[in-house]
Amino acid sequence: MWRSLLTICKWGSLILLGLLFIAGVWAWNAYSEERVLLNHFRTTEKETYLVLFQNHMELRPTGGFIGNFAEVTVQNGSIVDYNLVNANDFDYQKPGRKPPQPLQEVLNLPKQQMRDANWNPDFHQTAQVVRALYTKEGGDKEIAGVIGVTSHALPLVMEYTGPVSVKGVDQELTSDNVLVTIQRELNFGYQDNPNRSRSTRKKPLKRLVRTLETKVRNLSWREKGRFLKDLYTLAEEKQILFSFEDQHLQTQAEDLGWAGRLQKVEGNGYLHVADANLGALKTDRFMEREWRITENPCPDSRDICGTVELVYTNTAQEHSRLNTKYRSYTRVYLPQSAFVHEVTGIDGNPSYGRKGDKKEVGFLFRVPVNAEKTITLSYTRTSPSKDTSRIAIEKQPGVEEIPVSVSRNGQTIEKTLRKDHRFTFE
Repeated sequence: MWRSLLTICKWGSLILLGLLFIAGVWAWNAYSEERVLLNHFRTTEKETYLVLFQNHMELRPTGGFIGNFAEVTVQNGSIVDYNLVNANDFDYQKPGRKPPQPLQEVLNLPKQQMRDANWNPDFHQTAQVVRALYTKEGGDKEIAGVIGVTSHALPLVMEYTGPVSVKGVDQELTSDNVLVTIQRELNFGYQDNPNRSRSTRKKPLKRLVRTLETKVRNLSWREKGRFLKDLYTLAEEKQILFSFEDQHLQTQAEDLGWAGRLQKVEGNGYLHVADANLGALKTDRFMEREWRITENPCPDSRDICGTVELVYTNTAQEHSRLNTKYRSYTRVYLPQSAFVHEVTGIDGNPSYGRKGDKKEVGFLFRVPVNAEKTITLSYTRTSPSKDTSRIAIEKQPGVEEIPVSVSRNGQTIEKTLRKDHRFTFE
């Protein structure tokens, strides 16, 4: 049951169409780099992109569980071909590849396939895995790039279209209830209503898509302008991510911060936390997160002594068919020089590794319904010869916002992160 999906279907095409609209009409005159990147979609050559629909209510390292993806072919700024693919159907009886150890041990998965392809927290590296699995499992198109879109985009669309009534759905759909209502309809509607069947359970969603597409096309020019600015904000907040085969375009995406890459540490403080919901249904919609980072000079050396507290609150009041006890395999990334002395609040022992210039600490933990869990990492790291007193904090795609408190040498800075941020101390 934990593999029940939020089938987002063709709403992802609306997001891509919006991005193409930016390139072809608005061009964002104040942002020359954005024009270089987005105008590429106006090429006269046909190019095919994989668009991953990532369900943030079942969080994974680059945004969420991949329930569906689309093969989208563009030419001259228009979508000329579009094929929506259910990830489960695509993966069925396909070879896949050797799974990451946590997927194998926690979920007992014998292989990694498209639906679990986004295990690497660096989106460009995940995109390379996606391309490889797409080809290995029978994909027959040459892929020019991969675009990840989280399900945060659907409520945004409905903020502009307004409430929608759809045949087959008992209640009116709004930006506030659309994700959960559609999720329940797809998973359980055919079970609760004897007049429906599993094979026809997606019909209400298809009706919703047709209705939304018509409403978006009929927005006024002013509304379309606001809508596109909000899409731009989603990209800024890493809810839309890009990976390109063309190195020039990839560099542009990275310069804009739209590529979902892990930053270089460069001798400063650094933190990236990648949660992966493993078998906890859609419980991430109830999860609240808070990070507290403290760094001070060690008393007996020139090193820096630090702690990271990760506070998770499962706000659900009871179990349901869509939520349960939260379970995550989480990886914390610190500067490579960090020596981790202790990790508390986790299940079992942590694992340690290296990812580029970063120390990786991985562990499993659970948070019961209506409960809070604090995980604490204590570490020592070397202080660079010229300490810039900066700590770079990266927000995980799919997570909407995280309250963060960073303390150093008696000074504390608090900020609610919706995107990556560098904390600078005097």
